[in-house]
Amino acid sequence: MPLITLPHGRGDQAGGQYASSVPDDELTIKLTRDQGLVLSDWLDRMIGTAAFDNLVNEERAVWSPLYAIAGTLDKSLVEIFMPD
Repeated sequence: MPLITLPHGRGDQAGGQYASSVPDDELTIKLTRDQGLVLSDWLDRMIGTAAFDNLVNEERAVWSPLYAIAGTLDKSLVEIFMPD
């Protein structure tokens, strides 16, 4: 199973060159449920730590996709809110 899939037309190559205009389509990331749980747990533990935040703050634009991924995982994986 591919981890990341792109909508048709995004990143296509034409004649060995990347397409000159890239549509602003959404990106789909496919993970198994176990992978999603591991990533969600890791993000939950890492976001807010000084080392992680300092690293991400070097490229502040990374916060937006990180929060989008973390939020999607939170909405999709109800078991992360179940008691141990």
